[in-house]
Amino acid sequence: MDSYATSLLESQLPFGTSIAALAWAALFVANHRVIRSLRAANDAQRSIAAENWSVLRRGSEPKHIVIQIIFAGFVFLFGLILGGGAYVFFVGGLIVAIAYMLALNLQGLLSARALAQPNAATGTLTFSTASAFRHMAHRAAGGAFASFVVGLLLAHLALLGGAFFLASTAAGCLRRARNVRAQP
Repeated sequence: MDSYATSLLESQLPFGTSIAALAWAALFVANHRVIRSLRAANDAQRSIAAENWSVLRRGSEPKHIVIQIIFAGFVFLFGLILGGGAYVFFVGGLIVAIAYMLALNLQGLLSARALAQPNAATGTLTFSTASAFRHMAHRAAGGAFASFVVGLLLAHLALLGGAFFLASTAAGCLRRARNVRAQP
């Protein structure tokens, strides 16, 4: 058990801070490009819709993109100040979380494109805005769970940090679902 704790607490990223920042930035840009394509693909298919796409798409507005970048900067700074395992947990976790969100958005893009094909589906489903936020929360919570389990199995703080950020994302989506539902 001492070996496990040592391995966990001495987790390292396989690259330095500048590469970590570049990796995060590349994943962030790729994620937003996929999101842009996902929007177009969702608009092209008619099988699945949302009550209010504009509320769901707020995260891609310039103001929110700047907030995401500033948040990442604070996470990097906080991780650098704390150093060691905290650096791996926060900076590595942020990279794990953005990579997972990119994967979710890519899956959404591929699904939306498949639904746009003739005879791909019959009928329609329209999510309420609150339900769409809950759906996003559930997907992020699933990623948090997987990241947590793999982080424990491999004794790596970056995966546990990813679980932390994904669980925080899920909690934020659930909060938004409650707020949307509470509005008249």
